[in-house]
Amino acid sequence: MHDIHRGYPAGETVARITVPPPSRRRPWQGRTRTAVLHALALLAAAAAATVACAQTAGTPNPDGVTIGEPEVPAATGAPEASAAEANWLDAGRLALATKDYATAFEWLRRAAEEDDAEAQVALGRLYEQGLGVARNDGAAYDWYSRAAAQENADALALLGLMHAQGRGVSSDEQEAQRLLREAADGGSAIAENALGILYRDGRGVEQDDSVAAELFRQAALQGDAAAQFNLAAQFETGRGLSEKDVKEAAWWYRAAADQNHTEAQLRLAQLYLQGAGVPQNPAQAARLFRAAAERGNALAQFELGRAYAEGRGLQEDRRQAVHWLSAAASAGLSAAADYLRTLRP
Repeated sequence: MHDIHRGYPAGETVARITVPPPSRRRPWQGRTRTAVLHALALLAAAAAATVACAQTAGTPNPDGVTIGEPEVPAATGAPEASAAEANWLDAGRLALATKDYATAFEWLRRAAEEDDAEAQVALGRLYEQGLGVARNDGAAYDWYSRAAAQENADALALLGLMHAQGRGVSSDEQEAQRLLREAADGGSAIAENALGILYRDGRGVEQDDSVAAELFRQAALQGDAAAQFNLAAQFETGRGLSEKDVKEAAWWYRAAADQNHTEAQLRLAQLYLQGAGVPQNPAQAARLFRAAAERGNALAQFELGRAYAEGRGLQEDRRQAVHWLSAAASAGLSAAADYLRTLRP
């Protein structure tokens, strides 16, 4: 069981708040469903956007799982947290917000060594992505384990992903599923999204689109951008739902795109270009193509280059067209190279 964030491409995982589900029954235990509460999703996304260390530029690791930049929630002032520990968390949060990962590592390490579970998770992510410190999956696994021992749900989920991919520990499908289910029961959107992918693709479990859709929904309502993207794809195709709903799909793509989920920006741009689920708007499509292109998405770079070449949604600009088409071609997109040849004398 590898690369379980793949299928519909996973994107950046952002800071989250928890929206308590109306029932503790999980989808695989009875298929109970929650309503698609847009207001709750908007509140979750808004709260995520205000967290100083919200992830906006997560980078996929070599195994294809995008974790997102480390997150450290605001200090809670809990009695067990010392003043020094809170200050270390604040300092780590500030360093993460400014992408000073080496400094963030030092402050988070101090808080983590004092057994702050959230700092331990963030430190594990720095090790896992090689940000501010040499990449070390073993160290990441150790820090996640220390946080999991304190019943941190996201730590359990991240351990599950490492077991699934055999990173920092031997591959163990059963242990991965056990950890992901326990994390999902604890409200981890990371786990809910990962389990949703397993059920959608039938990886290690009986394939079930309706269970997948419900898991994506629960994580999406917490503001998880990857889950919002996956839920949007379910609505666009109608998988696991009573019928497809492109308008609803566009809503969830927009929610993810607003959190800089690259694939959501690309797909929403395509919908604006087609006028599917949203009013046709080439200018808005071009803006979204640019957002995804600037984050390195080759297909978005190709579409942006075409938009400049054809004056589609923005002013025609041959120089910009060549620039973006060249970027896409350099990334290996043959269609961009073919189109580029038509522009050159």
